[in-house]
Amino acid sequence: LWRQRSRKLNTHTLVFWLALNDMLVGMFVIPSTLPSLFTKRQIDIPQKFCSVSGVVTSVTVTMSVLIVMCLTVDRFIAVKFPVRYPRICSRARIHLITGIVWIEAILFSVVPLIPQFGGYRFNNSTCTCNKKIGRDKTNPFSISFYILCVVIPLVTVVVAGAAIVVILLRKPKLSAQLQRIRQRV
Repeated sequence: LWRQRSRKLNTHTLVFWLALNDMLVGMFVIPSTLPSLFTKRQIDIPQKFCSVSGVVTSVTVTMSVLIVMCLTVDRFIAVKFPVRYPRICSRARIHLITGIVWIEAILFSVVPLIPQFGGYRFNNSTCTCNKKIGRDKTNPFSISFYILCVVIPLVTVVVAGAAIVVILLRKPKLSAQLQRIRQRV
């Protein structure tokens, strides 16, 4: 019972951060878009407000993606290595990974405030303040952001999710094989 309880604490920690993140989206990101949505006309948003709104939006969206990736990997390890799971995913490691994810999300959200990286600008079609990357799509910042915050989490979630499905589909076969072996003995 104690091991089962500690096993769930790691997942609960990640789910807590995901829930907190989603609450921040509901408190800060969605209300900032409401005036534009209801007036159906172009609104001039002050640059400082747009920068703050852009950073908060970017942090929360990036955090959601990265926490979902961490949850998927956590569940994969729990399914693939159930006996070693408490040692692999200790509470300290979960807190360390969560801290790294926060630092990554904040770093990639604050860097655009540096003038060389473009800043944030209001987009009337989406009613949000987005990163202003510029015409140069080969900007090292935009490439690294895309790879670290979009491609790697997406590929990780798909591969780990598929591996979980395969492992779970094979479990009935393993139990059927064990029953046949027991019948022979």
